[in-house]
Order: sequence, then structure tokens, then C-alpha cells
Amino acid sequence: METSGYMPYATSSTPMVPPPRLHWGWVFALSILTRGLFGEIWLVVQANWIRRVTGRSEARTWAILNLCAIPLLVLLAVTLGIALGYQGFTLAGDQRPWRALEAFVGLSVFAIHVITVFKMRADLESAPIDIPLGGAMTFFFGALYFQYFLRDWMPLDGSAAALYPQYPYPNVPPPA
Repeated sequence: METSGYMPYATSSTPMVPPPRLHWGWVFALSILTRGLFGEIWLVVQANWIRRVTGRSEARTWAILNLCAIPLLVLLAVTLGIALGYQGFTLAGDQRPWRALEAFVGLSVFAIHVITVFKMRADLESAPIDIPLGGAMTFFFGALYFQYFLRDWMPLDGSAAALYPQYPYPNVPPPA
């Protein structure tokens, strides 16, 4: 029997890899201090854990792409700016080609981020993790929202007692 909810039952008898245990408040504080870079790095950490638990995950590939998107798109913008400069265009801050390039880079980074968090959401909602997540909270909070649930997540089979000795409830029966 499997419950859908915050702490699902694992279907296998092998112990699961514990999720990253950093408190979501620390993820938030470090993301603020690094202007969001830590949040993108933490998405890669979470996606790596999802891949280790499920054995499959597109989310890890998207998380790495998400982390690399900003430097790659900035490199593309610089290269395009140099190429346009050799063609005789000057890219000042108020000219249309520059604004279009900024909009393209911004929308590309945003789109990759949204795809990443929703791929991770799909993997977190599937077995063996089974954490029900909301779409709006995933969209607006991403890594913080995932970490809020992952910090206390544990499988409720017998293998959890060895992994999480600080929790006294690894053998609680499912609700009726």
C-alpha cells in the first residue's frame, strides 16, 4: 500500500539515499547573498539527488543547462555584439538591437529555469518520492519550495531507521 503525501512509503527494501538536508531558510539567505546563483546551484544538487533515487531524470540535465545558460547566453550576446560592431552597428544602451538582444537573453534564461523546475516537480511527484507539489508555488519559489519538503522527507519503510535515527516515526502505519 502506498500513500500519497508528505512522507511516502518506499516500494523497495534497499535504503534510499538521504536528500540534501540544508534548511530552506539557508537556501533563501544564500540565494539572496549571491543574487540567485546559489539557488541555481542548489537546483543541480536537488536534481542530482532525484536522479540517484529514481535512477532516471531529465531534470538533472535541465538543471545543469539552467546553471550554464547565463554564461552561455552572455557569451552569445558578446559575440553577436562584436559581430554587429564589425558590420558598422553601434550597440548603445537605447538602441533597438541591443534591447532585443537583452530581451532574448532574459526570456531564454527564464524559459530554461521554468522548464527545469517543472521537470523536477514531475520527478518529485512520481514514485518512489511521491511528494505532492503545487504548480504556482513551484513556479514562484522553485528550489526553496522543493527544499522545504526535501529537508524532512524520508521513506517510511524499515530502512529509514538506519538512515534517519533522529526521527522516531519510521514505522508509523499509513493513515486509513
